[in-house]
Amino acid sequence: MMLWFIVNGTRKSKREIRVNSVTFNEAETRASQINPQLRAAGWKLNDRTQVRVEVPVDGYDAEPWNGVTDYCLYDASGNVLAVVEAKRCSRNAREADEQLRHYVTEIAKKQPFAPFGFMANGHDIWFWEVGLVNPRLVAGFFTPTDLERLKFLRQNRRPLEATPINSSIVDRPYQHEAIRRLAEAFAANKRRALLVMATGTGKTRVSSTSRRGHGSATSRKSMRAGLQLRTDRIWTRTTTPIESRMNGTMHISTCWRAAFRG
Repeated sequence: MMLWFIVNGTRKSKREIRVNSVTFNEAETRASQINPQLRAAGWKLNDRTQVRVEVPVDGYDAEPWNGVTDYCLYDASGNVLAVVEAKRCSRNAREADEQLRHYVTEIAKKQPFAPFGFMANGHDIWFWEVGLVNPRLVAGFFTPTDLERLKFLRQNRRPLEATPINSSIVDRPYQHEAIRRLAEAFAANKRRALLVMATGTGKTRVSSTSRRGHGSATSRKSMRAGLQLRTDRIWTRTTTPIESRMNGTMHISTCWRAAFRG
């Protein structure tokens, strides 16, 4: 199925837009590419309590940049939640690294927290928690709710490796060892981890405990867990205990079913 976009009243394919956008300057890239991407994420560009453009940043030299952020995204308290630095389509979005780093650092001096950062060129979007983890390529801009959630996690998280394991859920030594290894991986800023466990070794208990920071309310390190199960019966048998053990703090929201053959 071909997906079409309407650009200036003309129907164009995604490939046509990408080819034609090579000639866009930065202003055209923002108007035709980045603005729609922000709107799709729920940002109201006409609401100055949510989004402002070309906001000056104090203490920055005019050269080689002009010391003005392309977009500032605000939370309900009026603090800058994220800074978006734009580049024209023909340039690498990561060319804004140092520019964005300085803007985030300067803004952080004037409010309770450092804002998140995005670098975009109309095609690629990079998300960056400056000073914490390396930039990573993302599928789109985050919604206001997404960024508020990330801010909450950043401000309230506790070290997973120092969090006691809830032995009422997992009581076997190898289960504790598996959870500790997961904690070490996430403490090292790894975004993914894989546990392979045999039948009957407590995958349900380990995954549910790890998902909520060892089952401790003090951890605040929320994670997503993926479960690959073979049948609907096994799915029900596995997910129901997880939800009941977590006392309503975890819910299974999506189930992807795959057909197995052979």
